[in-house]
Amino acid sequence: MTKIISLIIPIYKVEEYIIDCLNSIVVQLTNDIEVILVNDGTPDNSMGLALNLVDSLPLNKKSCFKLIQQENQGQSVARNNALSIASGQYIAFLDSDDILEPNYFSLLIEKIRLYCPDFIQFKSSRFIESSGSRELFHVGAKLIGLKENTFDVQKHVFNQSAWFPWLNIYKRSLFMSDDLFPVGVYYEDAALIPTIFLKSKNILFLSDVLYNYRYNPTGSLMNISSENIDKHIKSFKYVIDVYSKKIEEQEIFSPSLVSLTQGYISFLLKHKGINSALREYKRINLKKKKINVKYLEKRGNILFYRYGIIFLVFTKLIGKD
Repeated sequence: MTKIISLIIPIYKVEEYIIDCLNSIVVQLTNDIEVILVNDGTPDNSMGLALNLVDSLPLNKKSCFKLIQQENQGQSVARNNALSIASGQYIAFLDSDDILEPNYFSLLIEKIRLYCPDFIQFKSSRFIESSGSRELFHVGAKLIGLKENTFDVQKHVFNQSAWFPWLNIYKRSLFMSDDLFPVGVYYEDAALIPTIFLKSKNILFLSDVLYNYRYNPTGSLMNISSENIDKHIKSFKYVIDVYSKKIEEQEIFSPSLVSLTQGYISFLLKHKGINSALREYKRINLKKKKINVKYLEKRGNILFYRYGIIFLVFTKLIGKD
């Protein structure tokens, strides 16, 4: 039986959260859905807990699950391996410490049957476990309804630069052998999802909150451990290089390239100091890229493009970083 949605979940070091994650799924499973659990070589009991829960399910729900075992190779390999066996018409992604809204599948399947879009984007909320509070997580487009993928839609989406894979679902056919998550870097979603988006002929933008993102302030980009700093730097460079090549033919990458470069230079200021930030800012040299300034809509990106690191230092000094 052909599935409508394949939900891909890489699992690694989430034994505190995996049951909450899976419980948000199993209550809404139907025969239209398959869930692909990828054990990314997790050293804790995450996978044991997940398998125990799946084993306890009625047969009709248990049969919705597929399992992939791999050595620890990271989220990109886990997602790519899952894509290779996914049978759904559409692909969805879920981080294993997050949870879905109870109507996630029913609403998406309803919209798929009604519109058959290439790409669906919805809203999300952010929550902190200790406080129990939730707030709208303001990422993604501010558009609503079914849209053709016109220049105006692309300009808006690229200015948002919200390339979280879990924020959307995608027609399986958009993922080809050459369009997979890059391996060995962070920000793999920012490297891939823009290309997937541009291949879409039509996009359905929903106002419904369907995804709940677990926010961990200690794990934010500005509070990473020292041993990961170099990999973050390598990853920033990788994606900036991807965008720099793409922009030669697709100027629509202008907002995302400026935004990512601003994030990278801010990261260097925080973790490596002003000299390192200056060297990289000069090396990237945005003014020599094929950036179309008319495509920039966000004030911060416009000011960064115009004034560069001076703008970042100024905002830091006045306490707006």
